[in-house]
Amino acid sequence: MSRPPIAFIAERMVAHSHGSGRPRSTCPKRNAMGVSGGRGLLDTVTGCPAAALRRSTRMTTLHDRNWTRLAVASQLIAAAYLQAVEWIDLFPWNDLSKGNMQEQLDVVLLLSQLFIALTYARHWLWWMIAGWMAYAVWLYLQIESWWFPYLWGGRSVGPNWYFARTYKFLPSIGDRPTPDANHIVLQLLIIAVLATSALAIWQQVRALRSGQSPPAGSNR
Repeated sequence: MSRPPIAFIAERMVAHSHGSGRPRSTCPKRNAMGVSGGRGLLDTVTGCPAAALRRSTRMTTLHDRNWTRLAVASQLIAAAYLQAVEWIDLFPWNDLSKGNMQEQLDVVLLLSQLFIALTYARHWLWWMIAGWMAYAVWLYLQIESWWFPYLWGGRSVGPNWYFARTYKFLPSIGDRPTPDANHIVLQLLIIAVLATSALAIWQQVRALRSGQSPPAGSNR
């Protein structure tokens, strides 16, 4: 059945009211990174390219998320985990039968982690970058002391090794030090800190360049 003439006239009036002979498209032509949405399957509701809508939604979520809060949370979780396994007997997750043996270092690490978390909460950009670098060095030391000798050798351990009795799920390779589950979890937490902290720094730099305030709920 053909459309009534009045419907056609109304449609043309709406189109011309937007300053063009056709209705204005509200589809995202470019996402936040400046990449064209391209063609492909259309969204059943908006009629826009589905891929472009997905990319635009992902970038909006990335920009709006408060990465500083996530960075501070991940840093505090990493600090709490480290102090727990260093002071609380959770055998075989850890082994404190010989004592802590690094009490002063653990206190220094705790104070350092709390200070870094404070710099992120207060948006002190240069201290944020310095804190990120400190965590990066810590991750490198973890890899250098655990994964390098485990995968490529160069260091051997015996039955009296401090971590000889802790829980491990990786297979042993001769007398090389096998990373235990405790330190693997710690390393994953450090990676989470590095990822969220890098995004918090990126978000802070964007805000400073655009003259915007930090994300809602945070302080300078």
